[in-house]
Amino acid sequence: MQIYVNEVEMTIFDGARVIDAANRFINEFELYEKLRRLSVRDAYGNKLSLDGELHEGSKIFLD
Repeated sequence: MQIYVNEVEMTIFDGARVIDAANRFINEFELYEKLRRLSVRDAYGNKLSLDGELHEGSKIFLD
């Protein structure tokens, strides 16, 4: 499925959780320092749980 992490379009497996997308983004762009203070928000600014579900077209932002 297609999702967006920090405005970057990514393909990830169906059933992925927020933490799966965050890990993929962090590893792809080598942003390992984000792991220490990982906080994720949706397109509306709501804080997301790391085990929250993602759906096709989800937009999340790593703080």
